[in-house]
Amino acid sequence: MLAKCTASQWMLIVSPKSLAHQYDVDMVFGRPEAIDDENAKGVKKLTKCNDDFHKEICRHILESLEALEGITPAYDERAIMWTNKPLKQDINLTVPQPDLDEFLQESLKDPEAVLRILISKTKTINLSEFTSVRTNAGEDRTWRTVPEMILSENPITRKENPYVSIGAGQLFETNSNPFDRGLVYRDGNRKGVQIVKDGSNKPHLSLSLDFCRKVFFPNNLKFIDLVRSFMAGGQNYKEAEALFRKIKLCPIYNRSRILTFKKFSDKTFRQLKQNDGRPLEEYYRTTLNCPLQHLDERAANMSNGHGDFPLELLEVLPNQPVPVLRMPETLKEKALELNRLKPHERLSLIQRQFNKLALNNAVTTAFGLKISPRMAECDFQRLPRMKMILHQNTVECNDQGSFKFDRNMYYKASRLFKNCCFCNST
Repeated sequence: MLAKCTASQWMLIVSPKSLAHQYDVDMVFGRPEAIDDENAKGVKKLTKCNDDFHKEICRHILESLEALEGITPAYDERAIMWTNKPLKQDINLTVPQPDLDEFLQESLKDPEAVLRILISKTKTINLSEFTSVRTNAGEDRTWRTVPEMILSENPITRKENPYVSIGAGQLFETNSNPFDRGLVYRDGNRKGVQIVKDGSNKPHLSLSLDFCRKVFFPNNLKFIDLVRSFMAGGQNYKEAEALFRKIKLCPIYNRSRILTFKKFSDKTFRQLKQNDGRPLEEYYRTTLNCPLQHLDERAANMSNGHGDFPLELLEVLPNQPVPVLRMPETLKEKALELNRLKPHERLSLIQRQFNKLALNNAVTTAFGLKISPRMAECDFQRLPRMKMILHQNTVECNDQGSFKFDRNMYYKASRLFKNCCFCNST
């Protein structure tokens, strides 16, 4: 007798002939004579940058284009855009820096540079034709990735209770909670679109969703305050370097410059000198008009910038998750514990995330998508407990499904009665 269960999946209904049009997006800022060479000094390929600062710039540029009026986009904030209607024509636009709006002038400062925007169409697909897509290693994943992008668009662009995108299919809330050592954590979700078959072997698009918590560096905090909070827990500079390696920072005297942390200097800032022997502190005080207050702190060295940078003049860029592997062991275990939830707790938090995402909205409607409000129901059958034959002896598992043997008892496995592998393709 098969029983009923709920799964963290929701069916997606696609209207017939729901077309989606793909465009490549290329945005470059630089001097006109060098703009075709992305390796030239001062040339910045905006759509290749993967930090929150440049993603915001790309999104702002796209939303300001008159050619997109009346068109609903789903944009990855870098180089790919899908629209519900085709543009009248491809876009090839060059704008001098002084003609940019105030936000872009503050972000892209060179007055002799230009912003070049190229948007070119690549293909059109019918979202309702997913039924012909193979669901194996050779499948065309477009019919899964495009709906996933469409589902993410409204949550990350709306004004009320927005989410931020952290990697493929991961959305996290902007509110945070204290974690430890100056770090914070946020609630969020991992989602993906799958092609599943019902009892009649008919394919359907479905949204799979899981709840997750992730540790983040706090947004817009001075780097010196973050380092001090971490070191106050008894950590050393070696552990701090491991944790902060590759964190994105910006100098408060030039917020358009993005630096990637590499290590701390061996000397304190009071001991550091310029090439001519004068104190490095003097350069910041006289040339940059930034007098330093914490000369006995070490400086920061960057992987993409030469020199020693004062911790007090650096700010943490927003929305940067902390890799668990870079944490000291005490924090690592605590971070993993954030996602160790009882089944009923996880189910409740998954449902809460689904409700907060509010996936039936103007964007999904424009692309012809509708998400069932009810979590999918499935048939399931509880299989009998696993048994093994070990050297002519039959051994059964315990209530937790594990096999346990007395000390110093070893067996040579002969065969398994039944072997099941549970996996999550998302």
